[in-house]
Amino acid sequence: MLSNWLTSRFNQIATLLGIRITPFSKNASPQGTDPMQVLPAEILTNVFSHLGQNDCISCLTVSRHWYNVVPLYSHAIWKELRLHPRVAHMDNHLCEPYVANRIKSIVIEPSFENDWAFLPEKVSEQDVFALLKKCLDWGCDDIESIELMYCSIQLQSWFQNYLEYMASNLKRLKIIKLYSWLSIPHLFYTLPELSHFTYQSVSIEQNNGNDTRIPLFQVPSDYRTKITYLCLSLSTTKEWKESIARLCPNLRCFIDESLIFDAAWGAVDLDSLLTWCPNITFLKVNAVENRNWQQDPDTYISKSQGLQLFDANDTYGFDQIARQLTKSHDTLQYLRLHRISGTIGPDWSLVFASLQLPKLRHLILRCSRFSFASFASMLNHCLVLESIALFYMAPKLLLEITAVQSLQTMQHLRCLQLDGILDTDGHSLLTMLGRFPFLQQLFIYRSSLALAPSAKYDGLEKLKFLDLSEVSWKYDGDDMEAAVAHFFTCLTTNGKLESLRFKDVPTIGRNALQVIAKIPSLKYLDLLIDHDLVHEQDLLEFIGLLRDTVIDILKFINIDRLTFPLLEALAQLPRLSMFCTGSSQYFKPFRVTEVDKDGLTQMLSNSPNLIAIVFNTDVTVTDGGKAPLTEDQLLTLIKDQRPPPRISRCWNIEFGHDYRRQPDRDNVIHSSVVIKWFDVHFSSRFHYGHSTKVPPMF
Repeated sequence: MLSNWLTSRFNQIATLLGIRITPFSKNASPQGTDPMQVLPAEILTNVFSHLGQNDCISCLTVSRHWYNVVPLYSHAIWKELRLHPRVAHMDNHLCEPYVANRIKSIVIEPSFENDWAFLPEKVSEQDVFALLKKCLDWGCDDIESIELMYCSIQLQSWFQNYLEYMASNLKRLKIIKLYSWLSIPHLFYTLPELSHFTYQSVSIEQNNGNDTRIPLFQVPSDYRTKITYLCLSLSTTKEWKESIARLCPNLRCFIDESLIFDAAWGAVDLDSLLTWCPNITFLKVNAVENRNWQQDPDTYISKSQGLQLFDANDTYGFDQIARQLTKSHDTLQYLRLHRISGTIGPDWSLVFASLQLPKLRHLILRCSRFSFASFASMLNHCLVLESIALFYMAPKLLLEITAVQSLQTMQHLRCLQLDGILDTDGHSLLTMLGRFPFLQQLFIYRSSLALAPSAKYDGLEKLKFLDLSEVSWKYDGDDMEAAVAHFFTCLTTNGKLESLRFKDVPTIGRNALQVIAKIPSLKYLDLLIDHDLVHEQDLLEFIGLLRDTVIDILKFINIDRLTFPLLEALAQLPRLSMFCTGSSQYFKPFRVTEVDKDGLTQMLSNSPNLIAIVFNTDVTVTDGGKAPLTEDQLLTLIKDQRPPPRISRCWNIEFGHDYRRQPDRDNVIHSSVVIKWFDVHFSSRFHYGHSTKVPPMF
């Protein structure tokens, strides 16, 4: 039987075209029209492009006609073949119409039956060879890319024989979490066209090519590969890594993701590496990957000469890194320096003070020690910078007013993240931001900021995104709330802000809310509610002012009660598409939001553009003086709305406590209830209240 999705899709298309169709199945009646015979090829190709490979195989069993024509409309999704041990037992005739010369990429991975497991069960050597043989039986003999995940390979000679038969023109080989050790030189020699190689091994035992399971032929001493991309992630000696690097004189990208604590044992000598591989433009050493800072190597692997991207942990060797920074000062475009948390590293002040990087566009510093004066000196020689991320791992980085005043104007800076800074006078931060007139994104995390009501600032004219998290205030006066409001006024006077996010930021009172509500361009607001400073009447006034904005997504953190007046006011926001609640560790670790039943009904009925309501806290829905509604009663209430919304639910376990196991809390809703006016899957972009409209840092 065809999948429900495919049947539904065919019916929708038929309705639009005025055609009556009945998709065939094994038990289908002959009445109706076969969609494969009446629908245009463009529509069929689009429909099948949304199916998975298993669905396509199922379509082959519908009829002989489908067996012959389905592959013609679904070839686009068969460029990559993903295999797991269970596929080894699949009948050949089901895949033969799809594979053969169409497949250019093969991925062998575990079945991932236990998603909760820390590591999936490895794919045994027997299963690996069975899957490779299955590909040969299907006629896959022109493969360009192979990826192995969580596999075990002991008989390397057999593995190389399969690669020779299947992939004589193999260009990319990626081996992730291998539970054995391979002789890399022999592997390279077998694959002369290989250009990209990634090797991550779980095993730390080396056989150095002496194991009898390794092929016995001798790799010529003058042999060199065509590899341009090399990524290694395993705990081994520097000598082994250097022996592999020597085989790759054409290398343009070298990545060593090994976590190295002893540079003398496992750190490749950078001077020697760049001598053996003079064309390297992308260099990452001892660099633990972070998804927020991932860079595409192809962006930096170009025909131009000189190092363009340098990403290093300073435990790799302070002197080595400093030398490379000096040598590459006129070519470097991306620089990331960091170190392992909890360790004490060298002082980079002297290096930064003398460093000149005129072409640098992205700078990320997570070093443990340097002065702001040296940092400012470096910035004055990096005037084309587009983004800066500054993480200070010592207690706090003091913003020195004299160094701040020495900063030159940076016309190209668009994104700035400050993590762990200390402003003691209330003027240094605002003065520094004044040097970045075209800044669009500003992040301030885990910082201590002084407030000065006398500070004057014209605002960032291009600022669109402001994110403050775990910021503490220092103020010697009596009215801190007014001082915080003045600080926000300084940052938001441009009137072009589109997104504001305040996480664990205290003392946001009525005055600050008034400032925020007067930003006409505001689309996204994530706000922490301090009930000691903000009362219900203040919130009603605030929501009323938001009617003049273009607010699209609104999130209230730490709110206790959503009363009828509040929900009624929210329903009157003309452009609101999503409303969420959330909890915060700043005040109380656990919070139950009380929601008025009539107010919720009012919001569902009257909000013109509402797409979703998300309760990321435990919720109890009250109905006057009656007992709170149970979850089933709430869902019934929602379904009775016209038009009836669709509902998506996800369990919400706060800080490791599962309230569902407490029988005395039967009237508390233990899951997030997402109310939708159309497709349920649309909520994935709103998970935990975050929107894709919030721009990434880089």
